[in-house]
Amino acid sequence: MSVEGEDNEGVPSPATERQSDDIETVQTAPSIATGPNTYRDGNLGLVEMDWRDRFERLKAKGYLLRPRFRPGWQPSRVPDSLDRYLAEDFLAHRERHRCYVHEGQFFRGVKTDSFRRNFRGISNWHVLHHLNTPRDPRNHCVPILDSFEIDDDDSIYIVMPLLRDFDEPNFYSVREVIDFVHQTLEGTKFMHDHLVAHRDLSTYNIMMDGTPLYPNGFHPSHQNRTVSGTALQKGRTRLHSAPVFYYLIDFGLSTKYDGDGPHEAIGIDGQDRDAPELERLATGPYDPFLLDIFTLGNVYKKSLLDNYINLDFLRPLVERMTQRTPKDRPTISEAIAMFEPIYAARKRPSFRRRLHPPEEGPLQRNVLDIFASLQDTKYMTSYIFTYWYRALTFRRPWKT
Repeated sequence: MSVEGEDNEGVPSPATERQSDDIETVQTAPSIATGPNTYRDGNLGLVEMDWRDRFERLKAKGYLLRPRFRPGWQPSRVPDSLDRYLAEDFLAHRERHRCYVHEGQFFRGVKTDSFRRNFRGISNWHVLHHLNTPRDPRNHCVPILDSFEIDDDDSIYIVMPLLRDFDEPNFYSVREVIDFVHQTLEGTKFMHDHLVAHRDLSTYNIMMDGTPLYPNGFHPSHQNRTVSGTALQKGRTRLHSAPVFYYLIDFGLSTKYDGDGPHEAIGIDGQDRDAPELERLATGPYDPFLLDIFTLGNVYKKSLLDNYINLDFLRPLVERMTQRTPKDRPTISEAIAMFEPIYAARKRPSFRRRLHPPEEGPLQRNVLDIFASLQDTKYMTSYIFTYWYRALTFRRPWKT
C-alpha cells in the first residue's frame, strides 16, 4: 500500500503550482523537496519531514509508511558508501501531497492523498464521492478505497489505488493506442453523462493501473525500480499482458452541474495552456464540457500523433476535438461515434504493428518491425498452446 501526495513525473505548469497552494490532492506534477540533497547524503528533505511527522497518526489508522519516514530513522547504509543505492530506505521521496503505504515486503496498490478543508478541497471530495457511487464499467474515475480524518489535522485523507503515468512504459503497438483512446473517451462520457466537467483533463491527470505490466510490483516513489528499490526493471508491453485500465484523476477544478443547461464556467486555471478558454486574455464564461473535449484531444495530439507517425487514422478525430472555436468541436458522444469504426476493427492483425517514432530511419524501422513481428509470433504461439493445453486438462484456459 502507499501514502502519497503528488506524482513525481513531469514538470508542473504555473496553473498546477497555483492549485497546489489550495488543494493537496493535485495528482499531476511533482513538488520537489527542497533542502539537503537526499540522493547524495540520505537526509530527509522538507517534504519528507512533513510525512515523518504524520507517521504515528497514520499508523494508528492502519497505514504504515516506508521505513524512511519512521521517527528517528537513520539510513541503513553509510551515506557515502557505494552500496547505498541498494537500500530501499535510501531512495528519496519528493511528492508533497502523497505518500505510500508499506505492507509486509511489498508496496501494495494503495496510496493516501490528503486535501484541505477549503472550498476547492471540499469540492474535489464531493465530486469524487459522487462519481464513485455508481457501479458502471464505463467509470474511469479514480476509485476511493477509504477515507478518514486525523485529530488536529485540517486535511481529509483518501486512499486510492497506486497508479502510473499512462505512457510509462511507452506505448508499443497501434492496438494499445486504440485501447487508450477508447477508455479515455468512455471515461469522459461517463463524467459528462453525470453532468461533471473535469476542466483539467490533461496529460498529468490521466494515469493507469500498472499491475499487468509489472506483475511483481514496482517501487512507488521510483517506479522504474523493483519493489525493493535495489534494481531497475522494464515493464511488459500492453500488447502482451492482461488489459490495462486507465483512470482520470485530480478533480480539484471539476464542476458538478444540474439541469439541462446551458452549462458555463469561468476561470483560467488548468495545465493545458493551449486551450483558448484558458488563455490569459480569455474573458467571459465558457462551456466546460467542450473544454474537456479540447484538452483530451490535445493529449492525443501531443502524446500520440506527435510521437508516432503511423497513427494518421486518429488525425481527423483529433483535429475536430482541438478546434479553436468551441462550437466547432464535437460533443463527447459525437467524438465516440467518430472513433467507433476504428475501435470496432481493433482486433485487425495490422493493428498489432509496432508504433513508429519519427526519428527512426527506414532501415532501422524495417529491422525493428521484423524483430517485433517475430516477438509477437512467438507470444501468440505460446498463448495458443497454453490456452488449449489448459483447456484439454480441464483448467481455466485464461489462467496463466
